[in-house]
Amino acid sequence: MTRIKRYQKIVKELKKKYNYECQICGFSFIMDNGEKYCEAHHLKHLSKGGNQDAENVIILCSNHHRQFHYSENKINIGDLIEGKRKIYIDGKYLIVRF
Repeated sequence: MTRIKRYQKIVKELKKKYNYECQICGFSFIMDNGEKYCEAHHLKHLSKGGNQDAENVIILCSNHHRQFHYSENKINIGDLIEGKRKIYIDGKYLIVRF
């Protein structure tokens, strides 16, 4: 099994850009070390040919991150247009800024 090297610099920059909050719902929580918690998700998985560019990464709360991976409902991710992307989740379209 080949392990994909992940570049944390982009993830750190994006987390800071979005104030360590979910780009979908704005949720975060404070960890015991005093920092906000959030997770990065690759819209097109690295294992399926996705890249590590900022346009392929979204910052999510742990709830939405698990939903992106395991939801029985299909999540549709639109193209990036003028810094915004439409994401169909939970039966509705959301506009997520990038």
